[in-house]
Amino acid sequence: MSQDIAYLVGYASEVFKVLSDPTRLLIFIYLARKGEATIKDMAEALGRPENLISYHINLVKRLGIVKFRKSGKRVYYKLADENLKNIIELSLNLADRGDRSVKPRSLRFNLYRVLPKLGDPRS
Repeated sequence: MSQDIAYLVGYASEVFKVLSDPTRLLIFIYLARKGEATIKDMAEALGRPENLISYHINLVKRLGIVKFRKSGKRVYYKLADENLKNIIELSLNLADRGDRSVKPRSLRFNLYRVLPKLGDPRS
């Protein structure tokens, strides 16, 4: 039983580490809103280079939280589980009620340029 709990805690910890990166979180918000997308689609919408998006997608594939399908030469990515969308929505709701005097590190790059393209990720 303790091995099961250790696995669950370890896996949950990895998921939260993945979500702690602003670029990956934006990718997940985008996929939660759009359903599925190519690397190119995500890069254009998020204003980030394709190789950066690809790098982050490859990091999370090993956790099984992103699935992909091939259609010809294109590869489409989507969230593997609805629970990830729920975690994202919950974290955004918590942040919305948070202390506005705290300046998150994600403000290093211009989120305000990207977020209008995504719409409100909680809706």
